[in-house]
Amino acid sequence: MSVEVHVRSGARLDAPLPGSVGGYTEPKKGAVPEPAQCSDCDAVYYEGRWRWGSVPLSAHEVRCPACERLRNNKPAAWLTLEGASIAAHRDEMKRVALQREASQRARHPLQRIMRIEDTARGLRVTTTDLSLARDIGEALREAYGGALDFEYDQQGGLRVRWER
Repeated sequence: MSVEVHVRSGARLDAPLPGSVGGYTEPKKGAVPEPAQCSDCDAVYYEGRWRWGSVPLSAHEVRCPACERLRNNKPAAWLTLEGASIAAHRDEMKRVALQREASQRARHPLQRIMRIEDTARGLRVTTTDLSLARDIGEALREAYGGALDFEYDQQGGLRVRWER
């Protein structure tokens, strides 16, 4: 079994990305009033980060970045699954993606799958967060082998390609 990982654009996988990710500018510290609650998903913004938990009575109502991306159909990352094995294992691949999302989302409210679509050559998964797309790609590579490729675009979005 061959395992390959490629990173393009000279970016490191652990390198912090600039303030603009996938066409969205990350809010500056203090830009979201604290405490705050997302009006769509009930995530709570407190001490500079989004989390799940009880909502203080004094919480300001806002929309979290993940719900904003979902509402405006603006993914942060695109994961493409291609290869001969996809047709035979399509449901299994979807299940891996959904399991990784559930695991990550339980701890990190901003990590969500936006859509899983069938394509002519496999599947496309869009996510609200860069880390989730990377995590799903790495889970597929660990479970099934194959080649994994990461490419950051000019706006800070991420394109992940897994092929087997």
